Amino acid sequence: HRDLHSFPTRRSSDLPGGFDEKIYYAGSGIYLKAIIADKELIQGSDAKTVRNLLIRSRNRMIKGLHSYLPEKQAGLVTAIILGETAGLDDITRESMRRSGISHITAVSGTAVFLVMSPLIVLLKRMRIPVRAVKVLTMIILICFGTMIGWVPSVSRSIAVIICTIFVKSCKRKTTPLNILSLSLTGILLLEPICCLNAGFWMSSAAAAAIISLAPKFTRSISS
Repeated sequence: HRDLHSFPTRRSSDLPGGFDEKIYYAGSGIYLKAIIADKELIQGSDAKTVRNLLIRSRNRMIKGLHSYLPEKQAGLVTAIILGETAGLDDITRESMRRSGISHITAVSGTAVFLVMSPLIVLLKRMRIPVRAVKVLTMIILICFGTMIGWVPSVSRSIAVIICTIFVKSCKRKTTPLNILSLSLTGILLLEPICCLNAGFWMSSAAAAAIISLAPKFTRSISS
């Protein structure tokens, strides 16, 4: 878009609970907030960078889903897997809000699982060497993260999978909590601003809680 005019974010004192809008957006890599003064669309960069190619692939995937699925179902699938909520109609949005499941349209580790599970099964059935499957898995994960944006939950999920692959390839014994700790350390080293992102800490805390409490719940259910 063109003719963009920036305007300041609201201060934490203006928002309930002391929420700091500026820090929240900075944690997501957003440093400028603007409104559109002119709605005329212009062509974006045609540079054949990897990121642009992935974004174009994402757009083609969205168009493909909308061409093969009914409009309502296509909007829901693209929201869950790719985080594109523009295709959701108002009735679906309101139904999800009332049911308390609006969070499923936020791109998370669930999307990573839904995309990677069938791909890994396919790669294994193609009788590709195990080492090649691991390398391809990591490449696909990085491409997927770049395609949909490195939001905290996606970054954490991808980092955990890559660290698990790396540790197992080195034939080292470890625990899920150690893998999670290594993943979070790597994310913070690459993107220190994440330490100010509430979503990053909530996603990390949820993963740690599941890892720590799941065995206890499993034992209590079994008994």
